[in-house]
Amino acid sequence: MPPFVVGIQNTSSQARASTYSLDLGRFGLTEGKYWVHSIDEGF
Repeated sequence: MPPFVVGIQNTSSQARASTYSLDLGRFGLTEGKYWVHSIDEGF
């Protein structure tokens, strides 16, 4: 299965945790916890 891309933008460059959810059931994945990897472009 290909990776999922979920975007969240931090325009203030603040170091804080963000909580959001995505219904993965429609992609055939079971309910549970999944790691989200952050991509930091150094802005």
